Amino acid sequence: MLNTDKVREISNDSRLNVMEKEERLKRLFDSAYLDQSTTDTFDFAEELEDMDWRLKVYLASFKALHTKEAQDFEKLIEVINSGTSIDISELHYLYWQLTRTLFIYSSFNTPNNRKLLKEIYSSLYNFFDEQLDKENRWIVAEEREPDTFIVLINQFLSLQHAPTKIALDHCKNIIEKLGKKVILINTAEMPRTKHFPYYDYTLFNYVKEYNGQKKVDYEGVDIPFYQVEGEFPSTVEINGIIEMVMDIKPTCIFSVGDSNITADLCSNFVPVVTLPTVSDFPVTEGTFVALLKKLSESDPNRVSEYKHGAGSIINVDVRYVKARSAKTMNREDYGLLKEDLVIAIVGNRLEQEIDTAFMENLDLLLESDPTLKIIFVGGFKEFHKYAQTYKKVSKRAKNLGYQEDLMAVYSLCDIYLNPKRLGGGISAAYALQAGIPVLTAPFGDVFEVVGGLNTVNDFADIKKFILKWREHDFKRKVLHDISNRANQIFDQNDTLETILKQMEESPYFK
Repeated sequence: MLNTDKVREISNDSRLNVMEKEERLKRLFDSAYLDQSTTDTFDFAEELEDMDWRLKVYLASFKALHTKEAQDFEKLIEVINSGTSIDISELHYLYWQLTRTLFIYSSFNTPNNRKLLKEIYSSLYNFFDEQLDKENRWIVAEEREPDTFIVLINQFLSLQHAPTKIALDHCKNIIEKLGKKVILINTAEMPRTKHFPYYDYTLFNYVKEYNGQKKVDYEGVDIPFYQVEGEFPSTVEINGIIEMVMDIKPTCIFSVGDSNITADLCSNFVPVVTLPTVSDFPVTEGTFVALLKKLSESDPNRVSEYKHGAGSIINVDVRYVKARSAKTMNREDYGLLKEDLVIAIVGNRLEQEIDTAFMENLDLLLESDPTLKIIFVGGFKEFHKYAQTYKKVSKRAKNLGYQEDLMAVYSLCDIYLNPKRLGGGISAAYALQAGIPVLTAPFGDVFEVVGGLNTVNDFADIKKFILKWREHDFKRKVLHDISNRANQIFDQNDTLETILKQMEESPYFK
């Protein structure tokens, strides 16, 4: 049980600065709620009205992350917006913490919360946009270089990082398929240092070794490259990239991912098309959006948020480049039998995407069928804790951690099981390439990737699928369907041509 008086005592201790108070509150919270599922939190903002505003944000973030209730995430944004002394670096830092939180916890992903988050991004964009000298600087199509493109990305890591690989695939296609020139720029806008109290905050990865590197080699193709060194917001770096755009005069800019302020600022001078790495509507103030999903009846309201409304939308199908496997993995090396039915659960953020209820149901599933085995792949630091609690998981599940060769891992597996989450699209696509059926709830990236095949709502549906999977005719049909779907999504050659054709027909491209 949380000691409210202790919270007040720490928050009012004048000997401590805000960050020291945050650290003591975190220890208090972690101790009070250790191994508890209770949600007996209180309304911090009301009960501690006289508290430092920055600590209110911290307490509101704790409550939201503890309850996982959409209304508490909304309250967190309300507390942030109530601040009168926040600077642009702090707001930018909080925007990315909120974005990460909403992405990981699907319960926060409501229309109103998305709208509130988009409003914060727009205020960030407008802050920098107002400082630009934009008068008469739009480069008309006739003056732009028809054989030159720029690709911008927010974060450039390794090939295990899906946006990095997608950016490299696009650059390679521009060079090899289109026969054009391209430069890849990492604007590195995600926060690398802490600016503000926030419960369960994250600092985003940044590879310093890329600094000063003028090109990257990707599958035998040299791609001109530049990485921003200074931490965002650096007006020197932003202006430097804009001046580079003005000098190069590219046909357009492809912005991989979303929430890239530098890319969106460039849309004042040349067309910028946002290439989302997930199926949801990207957050952007750019010219065009290459949407990876079919519009539903409720989507026009979201489309209207873009710079040119429906005129910003370019519809493209989900496309991937096939993965290559460089090694062989054998079942016997991992204690797996030929007759075992092996289920893969893959993700970089499994410790956030998997909870106690999921593991409890997984343990019951294993108990129902002695031939079932589980392989976890990716970031799952909590695995050993769960293994100590659930006996079947302990005996018949393995955590392989991060694996560079996912296709080799899939050679051990029979089924891919997707936790309820928004991401995971590229690992599911590779599962289809490997001929493995993907079981997913009917929402998120994975659902879009598989084209609605083999959807499940709960573990009862999963159990039914496994029972039918052992029937020859059912299995043959499933394999036929996923083979057809794989053939559809692994054909990226025409994606950029489709985007360019639609852009060039738009008045906003001229």
